[in-house]
Amino acid sequence: MSTQEIAHDLVALCKQGKFDEAGEKYWADDVVSVEAMGDMAESHGKQAARAKGEWWAGAHDVHGVEVEGPYVNGDEFAVRNSRYPDGPALIYTHAEVAALIEGVKMGEFDDLLGEAIF
Repeated sequence: MSTQEIAHDLVALCKQGKFDEAGEKYWADDVVSVEAMGDMAESHGKQAARAKGEWWAGAHDVHGVEVEGPYVNGDEFAVRNSRYPDGPALIYTHAEVAALIEGVKMGEFDDLLGEAIF
C-alpha cells in the first residue's frame, strides 16, 4: 500500500470510531506511545499500547471525536483529532495565563477535581 492509501484507510477507520481496529492494523510490534506526563507517559509494544488505551477509555468520558485529514506529504502524513475543526484558536495573554496558574495554586479550581488523583 502507498502512504496515501494507508493514510486514507486509517482515517476512514477512525471516522467510523474503529480506533482499536486501526491500532491493531497499523501499529508496529514495537510501537511506542508517548504522553506528556503520568504513570503511563511512555509505553512500549502492542500489549502496553492496548492496556494504555483500555485504561484511558475507562477513565475518561469521550463526548465525540472528529478526524481531519489525512494530510499527506511524501512518505509521511498527519491526522488531526478535532471536535471543532472550524472553531477559533484560544489565545491568552501572559497575564491571563499567570492569573490562571495563581488561581490553581490558591485552590480556586479544586472543586473541579472531584475524585481525580494526581
